[in-house]
Amino acid sequence: MTHTITVGTTVTHPTAVEGYEVTRVSQNVVHVVPGKPDPDVTLRPASLRSGSITVAFEDEEDAWIAHQALSLGEVCTFETTTRLGLDMSFVTVDDIDISLDPTTSAAWHITFGFQEVDV
Repeated sequence: MTHTITVGTTVTHPTAVEGYEVTRVSQNVVHVVPGKPDPDVTLRPASLRSGSITVAFEDEEDAWIAHQALSLGEVCTFETTTRLGLDMSFVTVDDIDISLDPTTSAAWHITFGFQEVDV
């Protein structure tokens, strides 16, 4: 499999990554000083990634196992051999949605919010 989500001892293999949106928040601080033409700047690295991912499963049981695992409140890992920039350790945030594909009724989609973490 080219995509793997691991949560504790549960390992699932989505058949596709269908969506990925990411944000990194700048943590630079700009101080405007009255009477000075340029601001004072404190440079800081941006935050780790946060955003949402949508993955697809062809097998309904696998989709529900992944949905349950993502709901456990544990550190998860996402690895893929096709989209190397997506590999990370993360925790889920916001909603963890599961839905049956309305067009084909043959695939299950899971969309979840994430916050990347260092482990």
